[in-house]
Amino acid sequence: MRNLTAVVFTLTFLFLNNIFAQTLKLKQEKLEAIGVCMSLVTLEGKNSVQVVKGEEIKEVDEPTFVKLKDVLFKDGTLEVNILSKLRPGVPYK
Repeated sequence: MRNLTAVVFTLTFLFLNNIFAQTLKLKQEKLEAIGVCMSLVTLEGKNSVQVVKGEEIKEVDEPTFVKLKDVLFKDGTLEVNILSKLRPGVPYK
């Protein structure tokens, strides 16, 4: 009986956890580029956002990111996969 209760509790927790999860579709109008050039691309068969530091950015600590527009987000987790490559001629190693 204890095992059955544990299984029911676990399944209920997993079910409720997925009910509140959101999956966002990548659309140009839902994203805002701040200090970067942004484009939607396909990488390894997945829709992706390519983000490249803008030419106007001269310092290494200036704000550079892509912002999600019109998304209410509170007390949660964003899960992303990041691929990083240095551009030719960058002064960092």
